[in-house]
Formats: sequence, structure tokens, C-alpha cells
Amino acid sequence: MMENKDMENKDMENKDMEIENEILEEAERYEEDLEMDDPPPVPLGKGTGDKDQGTARIYIGPSFPGAKRYTVYTGGLPEALKEKIGAAPIFRGLVVPVERLAGANVELSRSGSGLSILYQKAQETLEGREG
Repeated sequence: MMENKDMENKDMENKDMEIENEILEEAERYEEDLEMDDPPPVPLGKGTGDKDQGTARIYIGPSFPGAKRYTVYTGGLPEALKEKIGAAPIFRGLVVPVERLAGANVELSRSGSGLSILYQKAQETLEGREG
């Protein structure tokens, strides 16, 4: 009887791991799609001196020291956010062009969407539950 419970628990753990891996793969595909769809930011002030030149991006992930949610960046990302992206690439998917903010917010609110999964994983990373 005890062996059956152990086997059931292992089966449940395996199913949970499979589901988590599927979710992570979907989030990675979403992040790759974002990278392919987004043109690289144009450096500000190159050639024309126009300070409005470049791609404005907004960070839509959870706030942490050095990066606050819904902050717009036009001259590149702050060092703290760059470091976080280097340590946990999921944060890259939470930096979107400003013109995509409305759609990104809709996706964030949809449970199970690629962007909401990225946000959840980023939050877990910040809380130290994942790394």
C-alpha cells in the first residue's frame, strides 16, 4: 500500500516537472519571438543631435533595486537591469517597446500566457525561489 502511494507521488512529481518544462519552453519561445520582432535600439543623438531619436523601451517586470516597473528607457538600459538580464535572461522578455505596452499588459493579465509566465519566473527569481 505504501509503495503505491510512493509511486503515485513520483508520478505526480514527474507530471509537474513535465508541465513546468513545457511552460518554460513556451516562455523561452516567446522571449525568442520578442527578440526577433524587435529592432535593436538606435543610439540616441547619433548624427543629428536629436534627443528623441531611438527606440523607447519600458520595463514591465517586477521592481527591484535599480529597475522600477513601468520605467521608460531611451538611452539604453540601466546597469542594474543589464546585470539582472545577464544573470537571468527571462528579464529580457520583460523589456518591450513602448508602443507595445498596451498589448503586453493584456498578455500579462492572461494567466498562462508567455509574458505572464516570464513575469512569474522573474518574481520567483527576485524572491530567491529560483535562480
